[in-house]
Amino acid sequence: MTNRTIIITLFILAVAGLICAPAIGNYQITVDGSKHDIELGKEIVVQSEKGENIHIRINKKKNSTFRGDFISFTHNSDMTFSDTGMNDGIRQIMAITARGTIILVQEYTKVNPAKLLDLCLKGVVKDQLEKGYRMTKKKYRKVLTDGTKLEGYKATLKRGKK
Repeated sequence: MTNRTIIITLFILAVAGLICAPAIGNYQITVDGSKHDIELGKEIVVQSEKGENIHIRINKKKNSTFRGDFISFTHNSDMTFSDTGMNDGIRQIMAITARGTIILVQEYTKVNPAKLLDLCLKGVVKDQLEKGYRMTKKKYRKVLTDGTKLEGYKATLKRGKK
């Protein structure tokens, strides 16, 4: 491993049905200093200062791109990513789908996280394992087009004995 920023990707398929509700009316635009609430896919008509009608509609693209300091990726727009700086030198990016897929990316700039991988995975799935889920995990490796190497686990949780 190099001293460059190391990105660990954990993909976890959780069977628990987590629901991400779509944002309805959660957008606001400002036209000539006047604020207007708007809903995805719904057209509104706003009058400009000159009295002209302006037709506005916000649509969601099929694919979106997440851009961070050290990582960017294109994903289905149904997934919403959020990120936070956890500690000095650690940033966490996360998305959860309605089917229960969790995507967790952690960027480390000051420590080598290779030894933390098992600990991170156990922390994410602890509650499900206590509720009877079984976990299978495989090493996950991918080389990006710029040569960056991703290493982590692909973990799958299933309920029951089979």
